[in-house]
Amino acid sequence: AVQPFFDKPIICSGSTMGEQVAIESYLRGMVAQFDNTKCKLKGCDQGFHNYLYYSGGLSNVKGIREVVMSEQGKGIINNLGVLRSKPLSEWGLLDENTTKVLNWDKSVSAVAHQFDRDDELNKHLKKIRQKMEDDFHAGSLATPKRSLLVAGDETEYPSPAKGYKPVIEPTFGMHRSHVDAIFALAEGYDLKIYLLFIESLKATGFTGDLVLSVSAIGDLSRGVEEYLRSHHKEEGEDGINIVAYTVTWTCYESDGVTVAKGASEGVRKCEMVGMFEDTSNGQLINDPREPRPVATARYELYWAWSLHYDPQRWIMLIDSRDTYFQSNPFDSLQREESSQSAGQLYFFEENSEVAKIKDSKFNSRWLNEAYGNEAVQPFFDKPIICSGSTMGEQVAIESYLRGMVAQFDNTKCKLKGCDQGFHNYLYYSGGLSNVKGIREVVMSEQGKGIINNLGVLRSKPLSEWGLLDENTTKVLNWDKSVSAVAHQFDRDDELNKHLKKIRQKMEDDFHAGSLATPKRSLLVAGDETEYPSPAKGYKPVIEPTFGMHRSHVDAIFALAEGYDLKIYLLFIESLKATGFTGDLVLSVSAIGDLSRGVEEYLRSHHKEEGEDGINIVAYTVTWT
Repeated sequence: AVQPFFDKPIICSGSTMGEQVAIESYLRGMVAQFDNTKCKLKGCDQGFHNYLYYSGGLSNVKGIREVVMSEQGKGIINNLGVLRSKPLSEWGLLDENTTKVLNWDKSVSAVAHQFDRDDELNKHLKKIRQKMEDDFHAGSLATPKRSLLVAGDETEYPSPAKGYKPVIEPTFGMHRSHVDAIFALAEGYDLKIYLLFIESLKATGFTGDLVLSVSAIGDLSRGVEEYLRSHHKEEGEDGINIVAYTVTWTCYESDGVTVAKGASEGVRKCEMVGMFEDTSNGQLINDPREPRPVATARYELYWAWSLHYDPQRWIMLIDSRDTYFQSNPFDSLQREESSQSAGQLYFFEENSEVAKIKDSKFNSRWLNEAYGNEAVQPFFDKPIICSGSTMGEQVAIESYLRGMVAQFDNTKCKLKGCDQGFHNYLYYSGGLSNVKGIREVVMSEQGKGIINNLGVLRSKPLSEWGLLDENTTKVLNWDKSVSAVAHQFDRDDELNKHLKKIRQKMEDDFHAGSLATPKRSLLVAGDETEYPSPAKGYKPVIEPTFGMHRSHVDAIFALAEGYDLKIYLLFIESLKATGFTGDLVLSVSAIGDLSRGVEEYLRSHHKEEGEDGINIVAYTVTWT
């Protein structure tokens, strides 16, 4: 089958380029060669590569219009390997003044591949790599990630990172910095909880990011992972985009010593695992805070998530279990795109005619526990402000979240619910006045704003309050307009019963295959040949360990596992020096196995949407 090819040139499988539609089809073909031949020798991939070309296996294949072959030293990538019989300088392919690799026409090669086969060039580049590594460890090479706000004359709450840096990354999905976003803690729920929350949001036409903290993949209820992953959107695709984090918590029994399973509905005190990294050595650190309820720790997560968004994008912080959407909550916002240094916060009250802080033993206890009665007594005649429903521009939300974390650091209040005490204290004590990033806090009375908090109205049905349309079962504001967001709906028996039926119908439809929209399909064959999908009827779900793909840029893919820092430095710094500003996608060793400085260096090249420069996306593949 292959003898006719033996007089042909060797085509290098380690250097290939193409448009995405053609590369995707070629990669299907490469995987199909292994599936068909089961060749397991190291290097068989180059055999597959040559066979595909010389056998005509890339002709009349869907997605591939043309294969352009470049002779060695006459194309973009210069493969030097087989020239090792004598030095490149003797071949006339090394400029002895600049030590640049040349093509046969004496132009400079864009990419020099297999440079280590030439002793003179390899020796020269080893010196450059060592200098790069020395510079990196001396702090004079890598560019840090974008800095947080620096305080001027105003108050600024300290960074929750406490001198470290947040390194937690999504388990799947990617943030899009230029869109509005909704953040929610959503751990431990059945599929039907997600369905009502997300499907009602989709129905409003919201097309931003929904960022969720969910249970570990293995602990998710049936159908949840599939449903959430089906809402991943690439850059430029329409529709809601879900970004999911699976946070590892270490929770303790009431003795504070015995490790427990789960947060016990928020009662147990927990530590976060893998949230922060020590920038001095690149190592993950233990949680810098004492164990506290997950509901309190979520504000640190929200803070880290908020850093992914542009200053004037709007962010909603909302409880997911007892919320559903009736119209797009971002449609009525008055946006002021000009200001970048400070923004608005929106807070939402509970009904103050039914209950003030003094009327709630829970709210008064949270404040007393955290700050002492003398400090908070003046607030007890004030309305309760709900900490489970907040909105704001990113620049203001980021500052507010710093303030919320600082309240725990200052008070060490560990009661479940103390976060609502912190929220009320910040507002009523003036703790959000003259704070960097916050221009204004807009307070909405219950039933008069974007989010309608229904909790304290449980003394009689919403229909008797005139807040439930009996024909449409929609939650209303006091002026009879439809509430954009209904929060704490489960406190009303009639409404809760109605929504339980809707949730169950959604779950039945999902399992019947009539609800969730699948991820975009791969190419479908027409009259041409098409290699089968490598997924074999499944779907690929591997996600980056850090960094995010940008669909609209060019990209370079490379396997880069097991290398010292200097290998990465030469590869990446030489690429940066060319002005390349696309994605560099790497498979690297497990974080704990990376050589000193590698993780820090790679992470320093993460770019948000709209930022200039090379963007590194790193995968840590688990191999058995």
